[in-house]
Amino acid sequence: MLTFFYGNDVINSRQALNKKINDEKQISNLDVLNISGEKVTIDNLRKKTLTNRMFSRKKIIIIERIITENELLKDKQATEEIINILKQFKGKQNIDKTIIVWDEKIEERKLNINQTKILKILKQADKITKFEIPEKTWSLVDAIIDKNKITAIKLLSQEINKKNFNQFLSILSSQYISIIKIKEYISAKQNYSIETMAKELSLHPFVCKKSLTRANNYKANELKKIHHKLLMIDLWSKTKSINPKILLELFVLKN
Repeated sequence: MLTFFYGNDVINSRQALNKKINDEKQISNLDVLNISGEKVTIDNLRKKTLTNRMFSRKKIIIIERIITENELLKDKQATEEIINILKQFKGKQNIDKTIIVWDEKIEERKLNINQTKILKILKQADKITKFEIPEKTWSLVDAIIDKNKITAIKLLSQEINKKNFNQFLSILSSQYISIIKIKEYISAKQNYSIETMAKELSLHPFVCKKSLTRANNYKANELKKIHHKLLMIDLWSKTKSINPKILLELFVLKN
């Protein structure tokens, strides 16, 4: 079976991935194998996906960022090899193994021809789920973090309601956590690169680059206070009869 999770809503797509794994574990014992798109080789991909052992347990093979961070897709022959492997898992041809391909936001107009071929196969997967956060939500996150209060308050009134409040708060908190991690990282390191930082912090290079610029606009103790406030907003929204939008508006105005 071939499953494809992707989209810019990384939090919910990760949760869905973990739920899928946990649900499968409830049914039967299984092995979970992870393959990073950045480090994948054809030999490694073949070994983990196609090799069968007698009396082996059911396997879930997770391939991460095979489109967005896979150097192999610069090569036509390697791309065809990957396509052939993925095709073998479509349908119920191999019930003992499941491949789950997980990726972040995929900008189709920026893909090369080989990346487009892989995406075409993945869009024919047995199960496809796109986790998408509206662009205006990201604009609101940016406005809050960049302290653009007028824009933030305007977008808050338009975009946030009781249904999407928890999701938005998780997104905002995760962005601040990334900034805190990078602030601590650059305080401890004299020499670093975006690539090294991304690997050591397990963050996307784009997130590192954007968060690095923002980290320079905040003091370390200021970030910790903000994180604490967000935790309290989460608590109050669940335990007190307060409109959660008002809590966010107060947060924006006081920071």
